[in-house]
Amino acid sequence: MKIDEQKIIELESRLNIIIPDVYKSFLAKTNGKIFDNVFLYDIYTLEEMYHIHQFNKYAPDYFSIGNDNGDYEVIMKSNDRKSKEIAFLEQGSIGSIQPDNWYDFNKWFADGCNFNIDDETEYNDCAEQVKIILFKVPDEKLKMLMKIRKLICPEISLKELLLKSNNLPSVLTDKFCYETAKGIIDKENLSEFLKIEF
Repeated sequence: MKIDEQKIIELESRLNIIIPDVYKSFLAKTNGKIFDNVFLYDIYTLEEMYHIHQFNKYAPDYFSIGNDNGDYEVIMKSNDRKSKEIAFLEQGSIGSIQPDNWYDFNKWFADGCNFNIDDETEYNDCAEQVKIILFKVPDEKLKMLMKIRKLICPEISLKELLLKSNNLPSVLTDKFCYETAKGIIDKENLSEFLKIEF
């Protein structure tokens, strides 16, 4: 579905960002697209995700154009009209680490929006993965556990997480590398409840 370019200009004004021409053109022609392995945002979702992930506060040089139907956001630079590059960041690490690798949007799109570029390693080039341990139950238990689940272990049901919280210390996940795990814990002020173990 095509969208009026004026709406894209208005979006830029509301968010105080520059949408690179390459993605502006994509939005004007399709206004987003859904694939099996990625959701490229329409202008409404782009704006919603910008606010949800608080790019204006944590990462004003970037904005998200899509998601891998999981934990990774596809980001672009928000201050360069001519930029054609995209990168991938875990949602919890937005604002705490910088992307290691950048890829040409047109080539990436033409190749099918593959998230396994060049090899089968993680895009943030993680070193050894670490365990994130819940070692203390928060005062506002349910509210905080829901937040931790969303950020750290969405694959675990809330019921299972509640059971884990009754048997401390408890391993929540081992899917993050140290830098990403530390970034999430520090950014969200969770060090009172979570720790990292190698």
